[in-house]
Amino acid sequence: MSLLRVDNISKSFGGLKAIQNVSISIRPGEIVGLIGPNGAGKTTFFNCITGIYKPDAGTVMFGDYEQEITGLVSYMISWRGMARTFQNIRLFANMSVLENVIVGAHKHIRSSLVDLLFPSKRSYADEMKFVRRAHELLEFFGIDRYANDLASSIPYGSQRRLELARALACEPKLLLLDEPAAGMNPQEKQDLLEHISEIRRQGISILIVEHDMKVIMPLSDKVVVLDHGEKIAEGRPEEIQKNPLVIEAYLGKQ
Repeated sequence: MSLLRVDNISKSFGGLKAIQNVSISIRPGEIVGLIGPNGAGKTTFFNCITGIYKPDAGTVMFGDYEQEITGLVSYMISWRGMARTFQNIRLFANMSVLENVIVGAHKHIRSSLVDLLFPSKRSYADEMKFVRRAHELLEFFGIDRYANDLASSIPYGSQRRLELARALACEPKLLLLDEPAAGMNPQEKQDLLEHISEIRRQGISILIVEHDMKVIMPLSDKVVVLDHGEKIAEGRPEEIQKNPLVIEAYLGKQ
């Protein structure tokens, strides 16, 4: 059974057909790469899955029992176990690194308004649990030393890792990564590969958009290719690298 099944979704903006009849499926514990030239529709596809855009057609099914989530708003989809990062970093710049991660766990926080006004032992225990979990995630990504710094003040590569830590604080079943290696140096990219592999070993499925083939190919169990909003290929990384349609999409006809 698929964890995520997307059937023939389409999205247009006026006369521009951003994606057309695109279908994919992701099994539990699987890493799927989504690639394509600039403007192929990859981020639009992400946005349709995560509730930022409502598809014009098609269905999105998600979860252990493949419940339909087509057109649900983002926070409702997050509650069902999906989290994402963005191509352009979207941290809470004026909050600390630690606070950014704790915000990611908001759906698990059970404190009521009364607890906030009159803190109880239970609410304090809940708060400490999330603080400990946030530190664990920061340690996992090697950025716990920045815990009390403003998110906007830490190095760019660390901000990228912080976005991942915040997404994992949601305890997702499926993690969507939109160009997580953008702007990273070679060593940071190698560290990212190791972190993503470890995330998968924890049982989390991953859908990743990435331009760097040295990142996407070693990670992915299968790769889906978009071009001009349409799916033109799907298969194992070694198959995709030899596919003439994929080569043409990236390099053009000779």
